[in-house]
Amino acid sequence: MRGVRNETSLLRKAILAAFGLPVLLMVFLPICGLVEGISPGTFLQNLTNSVTLDALKLSGISSAISTGLVVVFGTPLALLIARSGRCGFLKGLVNLSLFVPPAVAGLGLLVVFWRFGFSFSLKAVVLAQFFVAAPYFIRAAAGSFGAVPAGMKEMVLLEGGSGFQIFTNVTLPVIWRGFVAGTAMAWARGLSEFGATLIFAGNMPGRTQTLPLAIWGNLGSNPVADVSKFPQSQQQALVIAVVLLAIALALGGVALGVQKKHA
Repeated sequence: MRGVRNETSLLRKAILAAFGLPVLLMVFLPICGLVEGISPGTFLQNLTNSVTLDALKLSGISSAISTGLVVVFGTPLALLIARSGRCGFLKGLVNLSLFVPPAVAGLGLLVVFWRFGFSFSLKAVVLAQFFVAAPYFIRAAAGSFGAVPAGMKEMVLLEGGSGFQIFTNVTLPVIWRGFVAGTAMAWARGLSEFGATLIFAGNMPGRTQTLPLAIWGNLGSNPVADVSKFPQSQQQALVIAVVLLAIALALGGVALGVQKKHA
C-alpha cells in the first residue's frame, strides 16, 4: 500500500509540475534572455555611459526618498489596520493602488498635484513611486503587527515592564522581519515604476528619467527584432534593463530571505 501511495504521490507531483512548467519558463526565459543578449564588453561600455549613470542616480535618490516616506507614514497606518481587526475599509483603501492602472494613476496625480508645481520634477517621480509602493510595505507591516502575541505584552506589564521593554522584548523581535521584507518589496516596486512616472513626471534625462524610463527612451518605438543587430541606443536600453534587474533581484532576495528564516 505504501508503494502505491508513493507512486500516486509522484504521479500527482509530475502532473502539477507539467502544468506549472509554462509559468516557470515564462518567468525564467526572459531573465536569461536579457543576460545572454549582451556581451561583457558592451555591458561595461554602456554601464559607465552618462545615460545609465544619470538614470541610476535619479532612481536611487527618488526610490530612497519614496521608500523612506512609505515607512514613516505607512507604519502608523499599518498599526491602525492591525488593531482594526476585520475592518476591510482601510485595507481596501490601502490596496487600491494595486488595482489602479499605472497610466490612470499618473493622470490622477497630474490632475491633483500640477497646481502645486509637482509635475515634471523629482517630486513627481517620488510621489508616483510612493503611490505604487505604499501597499507593499503596509501589508507586510500590518501582518507583522498583527502577529505580535497580546498575551506576551500583558505578561510583561504584569511583571512591571515598561512600554519600552514591551517594544524591545516582544514587539520588535516579531515585526522586524516583516518590516525589512516590506521595505525591500516597496523599494523594488518604486524602482520599477514606469507608467505613472511617465505621465506625471515626464521622461527628461537628468531630471525625471529613472531606469525604467531610460529603457523605454533608448529602446525607441521600433526596436530591432534581432538583438545581435541592436543599434547603440537599444544596446544601452538592454544594459539598463540588466542593471535594474540585478537591483530588483537583490531586493527580492532580501525580502524572501527574511521571510524564509521567519518561516
